Amino acid sequence: MKKMLSLLAAAALTASLAGCGASKSYASASRPAIAETAEGAYGVSDDLDAGFNGSGESTVLPEASSARKIIYTSQLDVETRDFDSSHTLLRSTAAELGGYLESSTCYGSAENGDRCTDDTYRIPAAHYQEFLNSVGDIGSITYRSEQTEDITSRYVDVQARIDSLEAQRTRLQQLRDQADTLEDLLTIESQLSEVQYQLESYTAQRTLYDDQVDYCTVTVSLSEVQAYTPVNTFSSRLSSAFGESLHGFVRFWQDLAILLVYALPYLAVLAVLAALLIFAAKRLPRKKRTPSGTANYSALYQPSTGEKPAASSDSKAEKPDKK
Repeated sequence: MKKMLSLLAAAALTASLAGCGASKSYASASRPAIAETAEGAYGVSDDLDAGFNGSGESTVLPEASSARKIIYTSQLDVETRDFDSSHTLLRSTAAELGGYLESSTCYGSAENGDRCTDDTYRIPAAHYQEFLNSVGDIGSITYRSEQTEDITSRYVDVQARIDSLEAQRTRLQQLRDQADTLEDLLTIESQLSEVQYQLESYTAQRTLYDDQVDYCTVTVSLSEVQAYTPVNTFSSRLSSAFGESLHGFVRFWQDLAILLVYALPYLAVLAVLAALLIFAAKRLPRKKRTPSGTANYSALYQPSTGEKPAASSDSKAEKPDKK
């Protein structure tokens, strides 16, 4: 048992030393290439706008070197007048270059002419610049952002850990074959399972790094517009204002027509109620009125005496004097 434990300790020490040696040798081998390309790689974020000439072409980002592990990410906002053809052309271009569509979100409607889509493409690093340039030919780029992330040191560390764990696993497998007792066998199997778990974890992380390096991430926001966003000149601004005003005028009447269609049932009910009220008002009896200025003779006549009532003081005053 003691002999087996000492062998396990020796195996673990040997594997750790092998891992350190692998890390140092791998880092030393990569250091000259890293130094040669460091200036170009880190020059990307210093003046990104200087490499964007407005036509969709980029001259700043270098191509990925085999000695370095660099992740490229881009965000593009594109305007187009023909949404369907531009969207189809984007997807076909990505497929022709060996890429694929990772995710897509669409909103808006064709009737209103305001459709938008946010597509995330994964493009092989060898065709990254070619795809960015093709996007500029499909539509008008209004915004562009490009980022790089150098993961060379992390990748080297993960690779060194994988090499160390593989060496440790090989040694433990040899000790397992030499185990004499069941207790020794169980102890070796337990350590072997732990090493295998760590090895799978680091291998998955390396696979993720390889995928991010080999396939660049490009997010394209494609927007349908009636007129492209112009350069800030008076004539272009005037033309854009007229186009937007005309589009808004047409949109207003379209919305009004839709509103009337929505309100049509309510208007029909209100019209029926108004007709019923008018009909009911015409059917009601009206009170008779006596003409103004005419005396009611029956009210003034006294049937008990048979005499006419005395004239009022006003009527006496109206009679002429006989004298």
